[in-house]
Formats: sequence, structure tokens, C-alpha cells
Amino acid sequence: MKKLIIVCAALVIVGTVVFYVFKNRPSEPALLQPAVKTGLPPEKIAELFVKADYDGARLGGSHSLGEVASHMVSPEGEFEPGWDTAIIVNDYSVSTPAIKNGAAKVVVTYNVLGSIAGAQELEKKNKNEKTEFHFKSVGSNWKLIAPVDLNPHISKVTAIKSLEDLIDPHDKERSEELRQLISKVRKM
Repeated sequence: MKKLIIVCAALVIVGTVVFYVFKNRPSEPALLQPAVKTGLPPEKIAELFVKADYDGARLGGSHSLGEVASHMVSPEGEFEPGWDTAIIVNDYSVSTPAIKNGAAKVVVTYNVLGSIAGAQELEKKNKNEKTEFHFKSVGSNWKLIAPVDLNPHISKVTAIKSLEDLIDPHDKERSEELRQLISKVRKM
């Protein structure tokens, strides 16, 4: 009698599992179903990255990209270098993505005012610069894979704040050089 109860209980459990599996089975084979992305679209990830960069997240090796870091793919253990040159931009725009075969490309157009190298040299420019951001499909999400060699693209306000943070009252000569550089950036 005890064996009969155990067998019946086992059959009920197996039957429940089989019912659950068939009830929740997709109506089409998985390979035929369209890929549904539950995460952010590529253009939103690009926007988050560019905005964080514009606000100075990548200056001085801070690597504080916040939310966007979880949407990036980088080689195991690889960290972004400490950048010597920052590009000062007035604004930027993010294109609609081109998506094909599990890959996406978003073009970001920057309105470049100039560049600043080593907190010493300012080179004025007035041009548009286009950079391609590449993504790959990872599960149900998009991940940013490139560019990996993009100098920080920061706002004029961020550049000024960054330079002001370098002023040392104990180094009068260097502080004066930085103040002159800040003045030039303000006039851009």
C-alpha cells in the first residue's frame, strides 16, 4: 500500500511538471521567434554613455560611467587608460540605430569646439565629428562594444571645472597657467 501511494505521488508530480512545460511552451520553435530585447535599445545606451562622458565621467581615470557600465562589453580585466587629451564639445546628437544580424551601429555627431592636451595646450576647432558606436546582441540585451579608443568628449563647463580643480595655491606659476587656459576655454 505504501509503495502504491509513493508511485501515485510520483505520477502526480511528473504529470504536473509535464503539464507546466507544455502549457508554457512557445507556440513556435525558439529559432523562429523574433528576438525580443528586454533591455535598453542601442541609441539609449549610446545616449547614456555620451551624456556621462560629456559630464566628465571618464576624466582622470574615474571610470564612473554609472548605469551605462552595465551595458558595456570590455575585455576581461581591461581598464580604460588615463586620457591625456579631452575633446571639448558644444553638443552632440545620437542617430537612430542600424540593426542587422544581432549587431547595431549608432552614429554620434559631436559639435567640437576644440581639444585640450595635458591640461596645458588648447587647440581650437570648430567642426562636426562623427563617431560610430557598435553594439552586439547578448541574450535579450544590447551591449556596447566599440569604440574603445575614444578620448573623453566633455562639455565646456566640465572642462573649466576640471581645470579649476587642478589649481594649487602653493604652485603660483602653474596656477596662473591654468587660469589663463581657463580664460581661453571660456572664450571658445
